[in-house]
Amino acid sequence: MFKANDNNPNSQQIPAAPVLAHVKALLDAGHTPSTIAHQAGIETRRVTTLLGAHSERGATRQAGYERRVYRRIAEPILAIPIPEGMFVPALGPVRRLRALVRIGHAFHAIAAELGLGYTGRDLAELALGRPEIIDAELADALVALYDRWHYVPGESVEARELGREHGFAAPLAWAIDDDDTAGSIDDPTAEPVGVDRPDRRRWRPVPADFPEVVAEHRELGRFDEEIADSMGLALNTFAKRLHRAGLVERRRGNGDHATVRPLYGARFRLRTPHHEGAQARLAGIAS
Repeated sequence: MFKANDNNPNSQQIPAAPVLAHVKALLDAGHTPSTIAHQAGIETRRVTTLLGAHSERGATRQAGYERRVYRRIAEPILAIPIPEGMFVPALGPVRRLRALVRIGHAFHAIAAELGLGYTGRDLAELALGRPEIIDAELADALVALYDRWHYVPGESVEARELGREHGFAAPLAWAIDDDDTAGSIDDPTAEPVGVDRPDRRRWRPVPADFPEVVAEHRELGRFDEEIADSMGLALNTFAKRLHRAGLVERRRGNGDHATVRPLYGARFRLRTPHHEGAQARLAGIAS
């Protein structure tokens, strides 16, 4: 029976215990299986299987049997740093951020008021992405700022228009009454009242040969950043095409640490318009 040599860097498998312990530490810090998988560049099922009582083939694991995991799965998981602070669900805080933008507060103004070292572009990426978790300190600061600013219109017409274009809900769309202005903003099943959602039908279809082209690049050891660049696509656009094609993302290393550390879960980069006028308008909101 084949048994990998744990000290041999060429061995295929290593004991699962340290990997499982690291995953549990990440979960305790606020990560989810999907955010762990995304940062490691693997499929979410790899993480859920590691945590479960059954193997990938569905067999029940026997008591006392040493579990092992493939090195190609273990190493990227172990490379994910344990965050210094706690992560919390992003839903409510991000909805509050979007609501403030919708009533005219620019990202750079919000960042300055928070005073936590985030830039307007950091917050723009958070609001325009699809985050699952964010830093707990940032979440608390956004909730506190929303409580102070949700009834005060901002001065940025550009921020208001950006919020409208992206379907951001204003504070009143979440309010239940004058005494409960937060209303359903933290409820994952709730929908804002009276908000026109952006038309997703404008998305371009994924080219038929896209999966084949991506496979060829990955056989050459290239990561998403290089593949997107060679295809002339923004990383955001490339990531969305991967999602629509049913493919997983494979970022270089552990991701863009300047964004991943405080804002992890905001999966895509800022959607920067190609038109020069639109770029200038967005720059004014975010910086």
